Amino acid sequence: MTATTATPPRRRPAPQPRAARWWPDALGSAAIFSLLVVVALWVGNGNVQALARGWAGVTSLGRLTGLVSADLLLIQVLLMARIPWIERTYGQDRLARWHRLHDVLEYGLTASDLSPAVRSRLRDFEAAHNNVREVIEAALAKWRTRRKR
Repeated sequence: MTATTATPPRRRPAPQPRAARWWPDALGSAAIFSLLVVVALWVGNGNVQALARGWAGVTSLGRLTGLVSADLLLIQVLLMARIPWIERTYGQDRLARWHRLHDVLEYGLTASDLSPAVRSRLRDFEAAHNNVREVIEAALAKWRTRRKR
């Protein structure tokens, strides 16, 4: 008598719901579109012409970097919000890598956004310096006229 052992049937894991193949392209296009809208709003406000006007151009570039960094910050929050259909589309590992990349871009753009604020403070400092200098020169002029008497 030979004994035959029947192998138990293998169970297949439940199929994971797969996102449609066009979702990654659509979501990436939406992110790029949001950046294009921000730049279009900046251009529509006449800021391109300001680029040729010295310090006004620096301020204009500061506005652009501020707008782009705010948009990237919104995208960064959406990347790590664990929205189920975005997570299924890309996977948590890829989203975390993009989040780190956005960190680097965000800090760089935020630092460049500070340049108009620094320039404004320097202009205020220069104006205060000029006022102090005028006061000191006026005091010295009075002192010299009294001394000559």
